[in-house]
Amino acid sequence: MKTPQSNYISWFKQPSSWLSIIATLISLITFFIVYEYKGKLIVTLPDRIGVCATGDLSIIVPLSISNTGAPRTVRHIIRITAIMEDIAPLKDNPTKVSVRWRMETKFVPRPGYSHLDDSIGYVNRVVPFAVHGGTSLEKVFNFIQNGSGFEKKFIDSFTIKVKIETDNGTFYSRKSYYNCNHIDVKENVFQYCEMPYNDKVN
Repeated sequence: MKTPQSNYISWFKQPSSWLSIIATLISLITFFIVYEYKGKLIVTLPDRIGVCATGDLSIIVPLSISNTGAPRTVRHIIRITAIMEDIAPLKDNPTKVSVRWRMETKFVPRPGYSHLDDSIGYVNRVVPFAVHGGTSLEKVFNFIQNGSGFEKKFIDSFTIKVKIETDNGTFYSRKSYYNCNHIDVKENVFQYCEMPYNDKVN
């Protein structure tokens, strides 16, 4: 007389049983990938960042944000901040400056110009937005300095790291380096600092 244990052993020895187990595992994994996998946000910084002084430091940062989660998932972006850090701090000059998302903007072509010379156009104030799984989007953000302490001599070369807070997690860009080539920061005029091709900052 066969025991229940021997029945299980004989069932496992059959090739069809293994095929059933594999099919079940594949179904579970597929369900997780398609419906449940939360993934993460990948935040990519541009090769140029606009900088100007409006009493405080103001910067223009085009960001690419990708959601690696399942197509049925979504992350709502609530707050975006960033830390700018001077590469070669000067005495009595702040090493780090915190900036916050003030509004969304866009680049608007200037009429009558035949070359690439864009104006900055206002889109909206800080409005939460969604990034669905398996998609990415590009937006141009205006950041303004938190608090006081900005001095024009700070804008020479710096690193910046962006922090994005969502309804279910916080994500960061990599820390990226920008060289301003000793630009003279002007009031209400954006000038652009570039990311060198040999950017080594992690």
